[in-house]
Amino acid sequence: MPDSFDDFHEIDSCYRATEEQNRRKLVKDAKPEWHQLKCFVSRLALEGKGYDGHKFEWSSSSSQSDSLRLKNVTVTFLDEGERDGILSCSLQFAGMALRRGDMAAANGSPPIPVEWFVRPVLLDEGGVGWFVCELGQTFSSNELAEEIVKELSKYYKLYEKAYKRWPAA
Repeated sequence: MPDSFDDFHEIDSCYRATEEQNRRKLVKDAKPEWHQLKCFVSRLALEGKGYDGHKFEWSSSSSQSDSLRLKNVTVTFLDEGERDGILSCSLQFAGMALRRGDMAAANGSPPIPVEWFVRPVLLDEGGVGWFVCELGQTFSSNELAEEIVKELSKYYKLYEKAYKRWPAA
């Protein structure tokens, strides 16, 4: 606890300056780091990697969303603009619409989409990382790329389990 008002004022001023410096860094570095995260994830498709006999496919769009696909499921990277100048984004894991007659849901409905709200944060090392609200954890871009691929693979398994092929007539 500061001994005097002058000490308090000095500590408070330093704290505010540091907070403003951190905010400026997030404003400046979050977008390039979001792009880096997508590069880490898209690399799976470029390297021909897959899961359960299916290759990952990367789709980059001119709009504000890119996605990684695994058979009939995707994770979509959604850039939701800025809040107070800081990038706001989310990830949505969902199944793709199927053609009529391809498959029927075993339980009558597909798994509900999973959404992760992702917020840029400063890491202890000084770089920008990601806080995933739903997981309550902070990740570097490389670590989050790994978590995204694991979650997509888990969602794929749920989706495949929910659907079964119609028996041949």
